[in-house]
Amino acid sequence: MVKKPSYEELEQRVEELEKEATKLKQSDSALKESEERYRAIVAAFDGLIYVCSRDYRVEFMNDSLIERTGYDATGELCYKAMHELDSVCPWCVNEQVFRGETVRWEVQSPKDNHWYCVVNTPIYHLNGSVSKQSMILDITNRKQMEAQLRNAHDELAQQVKERTAELVEANEELKQFFQTVTDAIMLFDAGTRQFIDVNEAALSLYGYSREEFLKLRHQNITAEPENSDVSIRQTLEGKLVRIPVRYHKKKDGTIFPVEISTSMFTLRNRKVLCGVVRDITERKQAEEALRLERDNLRNIFESIEDGIYIVNQQYDIQYVNPVLVKDFGSYEGIKCYKYFHDRDEICTWCKNQDVFAGKTVHWEWYSFKNERTFDLIDTPMTLPDGTIGKLEIFRDITERKRAEDLVRNLSQMLMQAQERERQMISYELHDSIAQNLSTLKIDCNLIFDDQPAISHELKVKMAKHSNLIDQTITAVRNLSYDLRPPALDEMGIVKALEIYCEEFSENSGLKVDFQSAGLHSFDMDSNTEIHIYRLVQEGLNNIRKHADATQATIKLVGASPNIILRIEDNGKGFDVKARELALSNEKRLGLRSMKERVNLLQGQMTIQSRPMQGTKIFIKIPFKERKSEPEKEHINH
Repeated sequence: MVKKPSYEELEQRVEELEKEATKLKQSDSALKESEERYRAIVAAFDGLIYVCSRDYRVEFMNDSLIERTGYDATGELCYKAMHELDSVCPWCVNEQVFRGETVRWEVQSPKDNHWYCVVNTPIYHLNGSVSKQSMILDITNRKQMEAQLRNAHDELAQQVKERTAELVEANEELKQFFQTVTDAIMLFDAGTRQFIDVNEAALSLYGYSREEFLKLRHQNITAEPENSDVSIRQTLEGKLVRIPVRYHKKKDGTIFPVEISTSMFTLRNRKVLCGVVRDITERKQAEEALRLERDNLRNIFESIEDGIYIVNQQYDIQYVNPVLVKDFGSYEGIKCYKYFHDRDEICTWCKNQDVFAGKTVHWEWYSFKNERTFDLIDTPMTLPDGTIGKLEIFRDITERKRAEDLVRNLSQMLMQAQERERQMISYELHDSIAQNLSTLKIDCNLIFDDQPAISHELKVKMAKHSNLIDQTITAVRNLSYDLRPPALDEMGIVKALEIYCEEFSENSGLKVDFQSAGLHSFDMDSNTEIHIYRLVQEGLNNIRKHADATQATIKLVGASPNIILRIEDNGKGFDVKARELALSNEKRLGLRSMKERVNLLQGQMTIQSRPMQGTKIFIKIPFKERKSEPEKEHINH
């Protein structure tokens, strides 16, 4: 018979059961909390998660993996769902995991060729079974970056190798350059001033052997120790890199000028100064010779009667000799256009740019400032700073220009008087002599009308005299027309030239083509008209006498403010330069006379010709409008 428990025992048992129930509740709560935490971790995990059983069946897939594979493969074989394989993956680690190991590894999936980092851990169930949990991260980008990094590392290693070889080669080249450069190069300790190394040029320049030189200090080669110390301190402070002139001494005591370029660098934790030294003895001698030459040139400039000034490319006056200072005043700090022309901007006619480009320009200039005319020669010159400036020579030609104007005016008056005389003779020939001859011809024709007894021989003789008188009348009228063409006064220059060219063509057999244009608005003065007429006359007569031409062309064009006359032929041509040189020795006045007429009209005449290629004469005359002139008596021919 079983003994019944006592009340105390029952009460104690109830308390134990309550404690166990409390523990179970706490365990259940902790388990739920752990499960919630696990679910939160799974939900927050950015990668892929799946769980499979020992027989490779998928038990769980998170949303990311479902999205990646395209469906929920729960219940399917993991190697089929994950990698589309028909058998267990050759890299499978399930056995290790089911033995309780956590396995971390990386794999490239044959399904999408992506790389993944996989962490496999065992999961223990309450029923005692074990599953495998795989947490997967796509590390394709990292793998690509690692590959790129490896490639970059390999490339860098190759570049370092190549650069090292280049540096070794450059070091050898630098050593060779150091020894072969023509300037002396010296390295010395910045603290002790002891020479560390020198090149062959330094040994040759100073006269020491290498062993002797490397025992010296900097003060042993300088003839200016105090100045040299200052320069060394400035170099150490980074303030000095070039010393234009310093005096050094050689082993034999010779003092000579040098130019020094300095630099500083650190070698094995000590400061080293490098000096590149160039012997400038010859340059100093050349500078001294140049200074003497410049002084001599200045003395010439100071004593010459012509004005001289020098200007730079910024139009700043660099020098003015006393002649110009006397005429234009002090020049310091003044631009050339202000000094000579009282202008505040560059002159529109300025020749500076042509001169700075290397051209020499010869021209004339009238100064309104002092009412003088100058003949100017502008030529490029090198200024002390190495830039190109302009040297201009002024020659006062005011009196010469006045004399030329006087000669021109006198010549103009002489030609006008000549034309008036020709006109008077022309009128006299036409109105008097020609009329008298006409009357005489009529009388000769009528003298035997009432005398039938006159012999036939006498009548024939009288007829011959009548014909001679008729020829004389024609010659007198032609001479009258040549002296003063009546068409010029009655019909103007264009019609007069047209008639003359037609008559010349008929009389000479030379085909003459006359053309005119643009003259309808030009009311030329009579002086210009007669000169143009005479130029055409002289031009055609020259062609008839000397050109052996078959055709000539006369073109008269009004191109305001000028009148252009062109005379061309297809004749044998000539050497223009040779003809101009021979003009002074020849008696022929054709071309010379034409030039003088053009000069009187203040025009320009240019001749183009080559042997067997004809001749072209271009004449440009400034247009002068007709002034009010007193009416003249014109004869009606």
